[in-house]
Amino acid sequence: MQLLALTVALGLAVACDIYDVAQTEQGIKKGVAVEGSTWLVGQKPSAVALYLRDSLVLLFATAPSLVALAIHSTPLFYGALLGPVALGVKHIQGGLAWRYMLKGGKLDWEGFPIPADGKAVAHSALAKLIGPWCR
Repeated sequence: MQLLALTVALGLAVACDIYDVAQTEQGIKKGVAVEGSTWLVGQKPSAVALYLRDSLVLLFATAPSLVALAIHSTPLFYGALLGPVALGVKHIQGGLAWRYMLKGGKLDWEGFPIPADGKAVAHSALAKLIGPWCR
């Protein structure tokens, strides 16, 4: 059962990463923006560079689950699965932000859509957690 849960969590993270990298590639090619997370890859990375960086991050996010699996700690294992799942959610947010910008939208410095009238909008803590899911 634990291997199934680990496989599902890793599958989610990898699928979301593929979506994010595909949107990032399109956005960089069209010149709508540059990569925001430049660690190890720079502002205009290739897809290979993004996949390699994201694989390294996924390894770090999954390591606690693998250690818990090795020491037979079921509660720690399921708690540590939050790492790859959260990473997948972060990739969904990134991909949706790129999709929004590819459609002509603009984002503020926090990653929220700028309204057509250009006025600043206050965001709740929940909205800041979820990010630009709309449009």
